[in-house]
Amino acid sequence: MNKLVWIGAIFLILMGEYVGAVPFGVSDPRSLAMGGTGVASAEASNAVFHNPALLAQYQYYEDEGRTSAFILPTITARVSNTVEEIANFRDQDYDGQLSSAISAFNTNNGSANSAQAVLDASLNLQDGLSRVSSGPVVADGNVAFVIAIPSLKQGGAFLFNKRFVGDGNITKTPEDQAVLDAYVETMQFVITGQNQPSQEVLDRVVDDNNQLIDQTGNLTSSASAAGIALTELGVSMAGEFAVFKQPIAMGITPKFIKAETYATEARATNDLNENRDTYNRWDLTADVGIAKSINNTWNVGLSVKNIVPLEYTTNTNKKITLKPQVRAGVSYKTRWGMLAFDLDMLENAAVGAGDKTQYSLFGAEWDFKWGKLRGGYNYNFSASPSMKKGLFSGGIQLSPFGMLLDLAYADNGVERAAALQTGFQF
Repeated sequence: MNKLVWIGAIFLILMGEYVGAVPFGVSDPRSLAMGGTGVASAEASNAVFHNPALLAQYQYYEDEGRTSAFILPTITARVSNTVEEIANFRDQDYDGQLSSAISAFNTNNGSANSAQAVLDASLNLQDGLSRVSSGPVVADGNVAFVIAIPSLKQGGAFLFNKRFVGDGNITKTPEDQAVLDAYVETMQFVITGQNQPSQEVLDRVVDDNNQLIDQTGNLTSSASAAGIALTELGVSMAGEFAVFKQPIAMGITPKFIKAETYATEARATNDLNENRDTYNRWDLTADVGIAKSINNTWNVGLSVKNIVPLEYTTNTNKKITLKPQVRAGVSYKTRWGMLAFDLDMLENAAVGAGDKTQYSLFGAEWDFKWGKLRGGYNYNFSASPSMKKGLFSGGIQLSPFGMLLDLAYADNGVERAAALQTGFQF
């Protein structure tokens, strides 16, 4: 064990200069259901995502049983609830409704009904802006195909993966809040005859003819977002080696990556002008990992993803980087299943304006005749106050006659994730 600790320390020293990376993604339903764990606990079908060394840790040779897996496909998605709020904001066209209500108010010489319409539209726009600016906008999706062939002391896998990850935010400005408050106060005065509109309202939204001035085109609340779409082709290779007379599994996944970047900045009430860059080249990086089994009960592992940093620049001069990500894990096999714990060794930066991430992850798996039940929890030490730090998850695997069907779901009221995987063992 002491020698394994030294090997792990060497990994961390080599990677220590790279602080920050595109966040770890949700790669498969088993990992999602078990809180995101996998470095020391992933199965053959998912080891390529978490730690390629696990492909060399099976207890039997490949031709002695159904240990290999063909995954077609695995699909995962994680989004913050603000994504849904933004879609609703666009569908409702709150600023357009307010502009139309102001026009109708002026046409109808400030009737009570038209004043009520302006009041309602102002309140709706206030509420909509508050909802879309309530927290970071996060989207992370993944579609992959995997052929995994693990075995005793050696193994391999083929990976085709497409991932999109992006984040951003919408900022509601005090100036917009003041303008909308002015509309609300003025319309309440028109409807009830009580109170007096403020001097700001008189100066900014009512002219000498008592006609409302349409300020919707001057609202300054802003939106910014960045994202990257990655196409990955990889081949995992793993073997067991004697290190200081101790058997240790080591694995590597060289992978070619092609990227498309997205970046935008605009006022929140206008259509976003997307800036997209396609890089017509394939870049080479790799994932590496080690794992050590102890009495076929405990397993410890360390994984480093993207050991060769890659950097992409959008046409808005924003840099998006893929830097090394380091995660350690431990698992414990029981008579009823497995327990797992993983920990991010580095804090990972967001793609754009989203939260940084550094997770501790817990998971459990219960075996039964036709499949497995799973549960998990992860905690983001670096989450902002607007994002909940903890996320519970659960899932199930059904595997009759060598077929595989995995489902998983997670939700904490601020973000949610879901995953599906189908395939078969051979």
